[in-house]
Amino acid sequence: MEATPSLLDLTSHKLPLTTAGALRGLKHAPQPGWLWQKLHHKRWYYFSAANEAILLGCSIVNLGYLAKGFVYVAERASKKLIAHRQALVPAGPWCTVSRTQAGGGGARFTSPLLSLRFSREPSGVFSVRGSGRGLDFTLVLSPTAEPVVAANRLATAATNVTEKGLAHRVRGSLTIGSKNFSMDDALAGSDFTNGYLPRHTTWKWASVSAEVDGHDFGLNLVQGFMGACECVAVIDGTHTGLGEALIDARQDPMQDWRVRTSCDRVDLRFSPFALHQDNTDLRVIHAKFKQPIGLFSGRVMDLQVQNAIGVCENQDVLW
Repeated sequence: MEATPSLLDLTSHKLPLTTAGALRGLKHAPQPGWLWQKLHHKRWYYFSAANEAILLGCSIVNLGYLAKGFVYVAERASKKLIAHRQALVPAGPWCTVSRTQAGGGGARFTSPLLSLRFSREPSGVFSVRGSGRGLDFTLVLSPTAEPVVAANRLATAATNVTEKGLAHRVRGSLTIGSKNFSMDDALAGSDFTNGYLPRHTTWKWASVSAEVDGHDFGLNLVQGFMGACECVAVIDGTHTGLGEALIDARQDPMQDWRVRTSCDRVDLRFSPFALHQDNTDLRVIHAKFKQPIGLFSGRVMDLQVQNAIGVCENQDVLW
């Protein structure tokens, strides 16, 4: 896999492309006028950190005209979300999301209900912090492998780029009410995305970062949207590109899913135990978003996976 250039110029690079290393500079292909860009330009960070007991997920999303932040915690023993906080605010000073990882990058979200702050050092170490209504967490994510950068041209002929980090080592803690959780034994995944997305956008996604048979293991798969260019496995710091995902997303998201790839190197069963979802309906903006948290078992190349905690996602959004 080639190294990510210091300036990823999507006006001259052949797409799709996949590179290894942080996204430090970006030039999108030319887009229509200011209003179109304002309505279609989306940027977000998403993190998930999991150990044997819980999975914490959090995100800051800048839609251009609105911004959203959320955090949830799923507990394996009780098979439910034990915390869920979210807020929606107008675009403006309440939410900032960097356009690249130059100088570190990061994001900030502030509302009366929830505050989130993500920052990244030039070394690639993330600081992920959040608080709201009895919930407070601080995580430090240290990479075990270079992140993967994928870029492609979407249905509108506009461009999108994403940086996925897998199998970060985690230090930190989480407090929910009077309960305290150590996250020092967790592994984490990261997602930074910057693109001009179609008004109607859909995808199916699977992500897991876990210790599997003594290996630091990460997997990122997507069906549709960006396609095979962002489908990758990382084992002990080594990247392997994969074919596009084939994800059997059940109508009832709490039933077992099947996750495969077109290259036949992945065949997993995903068994959900909790559900994060968003059914926002603001007439002109409509989301059907289901993200179950569960356990992956099966085969990834020559690695046998057994009950590795992660997430799947079925996204259908008008934005």
